[in-house]
Amino acid sequence: MTDHVSQARKSQIKTAVLSVVAVVALIIGGLVWLGRPAEPARLPAGESKVDVYLLTETGNWPEATGREDVWFVDLVAGGCRDRSVWYVEYSGQAMCVTPDGPHGPVTVSAGPGRIDVPADAQAAIAKLVAAADIGRSVRMTQVLLVPEGQAEAAGVINLDNPATAIPVD
Repeated sequence: MTDHVSQARKSQIKTAVLSVVAVVALIIGGLVWLGRPAEPARLPAGESKVDVYLLTETGNWPEATGREDVWFVDLVAGGCRDRSVWYVEYSGQAMCVTPDGPHGPVTVSAGPGRIDVPADAQAAIAKLVAAADIGRSVRMTQVLLVPEGQAEAAGVINLDNPATAIPVD
């Protein structure tokens, strides 16, 4: 009888261990899927409304291109993918940014490999930047364009050439 009880107990332990392993595997699989590298936002050809996110020099730093780390690895390893820091690749370079926004929207015009920023949008962005730069010793040099309602950047505007945004890679 003890042998029968012992076998039943071993079976229960085996089932419990396999259940825990299955739950852990599902959790890890879910985190990997949720943390997959995000694709950049793509604007359709023609006019689109985008939100403007300001980038202050103190909240940005260069990063290696081609990152494919998942967010939970970055949280542990100190990378740039948490709720307030975004990874952005454009023109063969990459950076971690802490965007301030949304401020906007403005209307831009997208075409193959380019995003044009019309004069009225440039004026609105310049006004936002000027207000944000008051009292700062380091002036803002870039802003992000993010399609309304999305959480991935579509373009970067270098403020020394505000008529064109560089599409995000």
